[in-house]
Amino acid sequence: MAGDIIVLTAFIATGVGHHTGASPLAMPTRLGLVVLPFFLGWFLVALVGGLYTATVSRDPRLTVVRALPAWGLGALFGLGLRATPLFPGGVSGLFPVVIFLVGVVTLVGWRVALAFLIPRISAS
Repeated sequence: MAGDIIVLTAFIATGVGHHTGASPLAMPTRLGLVVLPFFLGWFLVALVGGLYTATVSRDPRLTVVRALPAWGLGALFGLGLRATPLFPGGVSGLFPVVIFLVGVVTLVGWRVALAFLIPRISAS
């Protein structure tokens, strides 16, 4: 779970920095408000979908099968929240596509890498 927080924060902070031209660390409140909808979406779906079980965490194929739709639904949830006046940024243009694809590469990618490593580390 800590790794998911780090990965989500890093990829969203990169986007915030790119679009504002400022360090996201210089604006922690804004970064928090941008990340929060996606945290809520991801963790809600990941918990319900059983992504934090030992079986899923040790099986790369099962990780992909569960994490890919979980990120898709979690991203939709986050985009829905971001489209409200409660969160900055809105939802327009290619942003939904970018958030989904970058999330697949970073979040799902990191979880698959972890699923490959856990059995090997446990066997040592």
